[in-house]
Amino acid sequence: MHDIKSFRRATIIAFLFNGSASLAMLFLIRPGLGLDGHFEAQTAYLRDFYWLWVFGWLVWIAAAVALIYFFVAWGFFVDAPSSRPLIVFGVLLAAMGLVPDTIADVMYIAVIPKWAALQNIPTEAGGTFVHQMTAWARLSELLTGFLGNGLYSVGGLVLNIVTLQSATVSKSWAKGGLVVWFLGLALSVVTLLKYKMAMVIVTGALMTAFLLWLFCLAFLMKGKK
Repeated sequence: MHDIKSFRRATIIAFLFNGSASLAMLFLIRPGLGLDGHFEAQTAYLRDFYWLWVFGWLVWIAAAVALIYFFVAWGFFVDAPSSRPLIVFGVLLAAMGLVPDTIADVMYIAVIPKWAALQNIPTEAGGTFVHQMTAWARLSELLTGFLGNGLYSVGGLVLNIVTLQSATVSKSWAKGGLVVWFLGLALSVVTLLKYKMAMVIVTGALMTAFLLWLFCLAFLMKGKK
């Protein structure tokens, strides 16, 4: 079922939503992540600009849904009886990634700001709520950056392998997707290892490569050459 119009539509939607999510991450979400270790500035942002923070994560959730729509349309576009099991496997892996990713986003919206608001109150254990906030943030980080992103990337890699063997897409465009998914796997690794600066750099490279690839698929791809 090689419906290129449906595939282009899904690609454009994924491009628009993930481009918006990238801007949201840069301008609305990043100040509240505490990547520089300045907890006072982080908690002040979460307190004073909470609804911008929430809006940013809602955009990110919408982008994840658009990504799954893209995966489904991609699967239909390259569908063939011989490769159908692999296609279904790839799409299911990506869809599974939506679960931990969304859970993490909801935690960022509903849980972490509440701990941030209590940062200066001592706990019975003798610490401060900022330690609890850090622990919750790390859990969210692993759910989205390691598990969710890893499932998206492995699912994308599976579909990319199928696409390389398909007659529906030029191999040059298909090979471009490999860069995206290997960057996604690299992000999972640096997230697991807690390399903060590497996480920032790889995330930027991943989103840039992904958006460029989507743009090429949506507007420049003409078929197999």
